[in-house]
Amino acid sequence: AATVQPLSRQDADVLDEVCLRNPPRVSWLVSNRDDELLVQFHVFQTGLRLDLTIGIDEQTVEKVGKLNRRARTPRDLAGWLEDQCLLSAGPNAEQRMFLSAGETPEGKELDSFVVHGRSLRVHVRRVPSPTGEGEVFVAARVARSRGKHQRHPIAHVIGQIRFADATVSAWAREEGSAELQQLVAEGSTFIDIWAKYGELEAKGILEQARAIGPIRYRGWELGPEGKITFDVGGDPQASEKLALLDGDEQVDAAEEPPAILVNPALTWAEYGELQGSKRGPRAAFHGEIVGRPNVSRKTIQLRSTFKGEESPPETGVLFLSIQGDQRRLERRRVAEEKLRNHGCNLPLAHLLVGARVPVPRRRELPALSVRVREKLFREHPPTAQQEEAIRVALNTPDVAVIQGPPGTGKTKVIEAIVERLTEELDTAGAGAGQILVSGFQHDAVENALGRIDVHGLPAIKFGFRNDRDDYERSQARVDQWVRERASQIRTRVPSVARSDLHRWLSSALEGYLLVPGSVTETIRLLDQTISRVQGEVTAASVDHLRKLSGDLAKGERSKSGADRDGASLERAVRSLRVEPLGFGDDGPRNAQRLLVRLQKQQTIGQEYIPDLEQAAAWVRSDVPPFLDRLQEIRHKLLLELVPERGAVSTEVRTRQEVVEAIALVRKEVEQRHL
Repeated sequence: AATVQPLSRQDADVLDEVCLRNPPRVSWLVSNRDDELLVQFHVFQTGLRLDLTIGIDEQTVEKVGKLNRRARTPRDLAGWLEDQCLLSAGPNAEQRMFLSAGETPEGKELDSFVVHGRSLRVHVRRVPSPTGEGEVFVAARVARSRGKHQRHPIAHVIGQIRFADATVSAWAREEGSAELQQLVAEGSTFIDIWAKYGELEAKGILEQARAIGPIRYRGWELGPEGKITFDVGGDPQASEKLALLDGDEQVDAAEEPPAILVNPALTWAEYGELQGSKRGPRAAFHGEIVGRPNVSRKTIQLRSTFKGEESPPETGVLFLSIQGDQRRLERRRVAEEKLRNHGCNLPLAHLLVGARVPVPRRRELPALSVRVREKLFREHPPTAQQEEAIRVALNTPDVAVIQGPPGTGKTKVIEAIVERLTEELDTAGAGAGQILVSGFQHDAVENALGRIDVHGLPAIKFGFRNDRDDYERSQARVDQWVRERASQIRTRVPSVARSDLHRWLSSALEGYLLVPGSVTETIRLLDQTISRVQGEVTAASVDHLRKLSGDLAKGERSKSGADRDGASLERAVRSLRVEPLGFGDDGPRNAQRLLVRLQKQQTIGQEYIPDLEQAAAWVRSDVPPFLDRLQEIRHKLLLELVPERGAVSTEVRTRQEVVEAIALVRKEVEQRHL
């Protein structure tokens, strides 16, 4: 605190007027020189005392995002506006704010006003609340101050003032959470029906698996195409059990059946706890039934879902697979718990329990832009139903359901929605990676994927179908796209194509001379050369290249038999899941797969068997604590396997016949076209 004394009579008159009238005012120190302070006062004609909350909703975030790109969330934006617009003497003190009337004041209440900050103006309007009950103040627009003359007088406001998150999500965390809990407690909601259905489904799965029960087999034989025939003649009830199996069932093989199949009193929850506390026997083999079981001969044929790379125990039991069902039921239980405890994003929880769903305030997006209409509907204009479906999907804040029989253009609608969302995200500066297309079946996703591009580039599919990584297939689609575009350029400009071919042959020959690579890489080089020079050189030259490639491939196949087990083990090591998301998908099964391989080979990695047994027995939905250990195991095993296999199977030497063949076709291209 400081006492201000006037230096002159004129200063004393000004100070007396300010102190005696006591108008709303703000004072600040302008300069401090020697024994002289320069204090400036700003006196306001109007002073208000208000407790005011100004909301930041979805539309505010959209509009102000361009003004401050760092404020990406309502909470960030609220903090930034408070720093710009509020004056405070301390953390618990009242705030000061400066506002003026807006353009449409009505009556005595403020329906629209402007908050003046350091370098911006916040236009505040009264709008209906997200729940439809009452009205709230929201920041409708934020603009930079331009230094123009202010038509309306500025009022000084003091009180408990704050900018707050007024989005639907914020409502859900506060009022919505209590409302949701009350509705869930009352029952008769979709979640309750879903839970009852889940109980019936879990009961049905157990009843079916227990009705068939374990089937004892006394041996098996590996047949063509990876088919394994199991002999179950030693089981006195084999005929009755085989008759209960359908042709599309999944079957596991193990030394002993899981406890839940032989103990009728055991529930899914108790079985999960039992597996979490003890390392019970797990399936060593997982396969699908081929054809129908032969009841008269008491045999059943299975094909491994890992393309025959798993080996079942010599003798043991077959039983209806429940691993996938167990994991699915556990995921459903966790999802139900999150819904009941409001642990998921709104408005899904409120939709499922029949609660009122607040609607965020957003601008209306048109169904189609000129670019999307020209790109997707050039030949066949969209139907009124298609255009309406696109409009609804773009402007629905939660879940939009589009239903239609085959042939009505649903996939085209999906394509248009993705294109429009990409446009809007680009306009908002949100960047890529914000759109996820998901489906219940791989075929459905791949069907949509074949029509969708992202800025002209192929879309990428993530996921696994059995042991096939769809990311690799997506990479192949990208490579194919690159080849097609390059081919189009060569077709349009033939001279570029021929000179490009000559450059490629020269580069390939130079690279081979410097780094010959393995036999497999040499074969790949010859095959690439064949695909590029066809139609540009004589058929005799192409046949010569094919013969070289075939001879090398024949010699490589003769060596591959001895390396098959090592390659199989390496694939099992590489498929070991070490990330939470991947492990939650098929981590225990892949750990079991590697465990079987190590136990069969008995040469390396025996010290890792206890860790893999623990991973194979994991059935809980939370993140396992041993993922770092699995990553260490995978790294060490690859260090042991890869150099050893590379030393055996890789030949690094230049083959003169390959050099001569490529040089010959390069010379032929020069003579014929250049």
